[in-house]
Amino acid sequence: MKWVNHKLITGSIVYITTNDVLLTISAVIGSIIPDAAEFPPWHYKDKRDYLKQHRKITHWIIPYLFLLSYILYLRYINGITFINTIGFGITLGAIFHIIEDGICGTVPSLDPRKRIGVLLFRTGAIIEYLLSLVLFYIAIYVGYAKL
Repeated sequence: MKWVNHKLITGSIVYITTNDVLLTISAVIGSIIPDAAEFPPWHYKDKRDYLKQHRKITHWIIPYLFLLSYILYLRYINGITFINTIGFGITLGAIFHIIEDGICGTVPSLDPRKRIGVLLFRTGAIIEYLLSLVLFYIAIYVGYAKL
């Protein structure tokens, strides 16, 4: 999935479900973390070499789930704070990224050596952009309906 669509889909879903602007902005930032944590594409000799290395350990959901659990524990102990809301949002955004990539390809499963996923559409397909825009417009509608 393209970064712009990760941001739109994640941001829309988080905003629709929470109506929390800080959490939404944090999740949008976190939605590109798994890709940004990889070596940059120009590090590889060609696109095929890059794609062979793409969606590996940075897309393994388990570390993000542990981090999310720890942040939720801190929120339980210390209450909801500005910092743990940002951490929660960033981690949640990364998890959404992995799930979103899992619907347009494969990502590491619970065992990082095995891959899971479905191919509902290819990255960059028109349906990816349409889905992103529909969710974005729903988020805008929900936002205005709550005013």
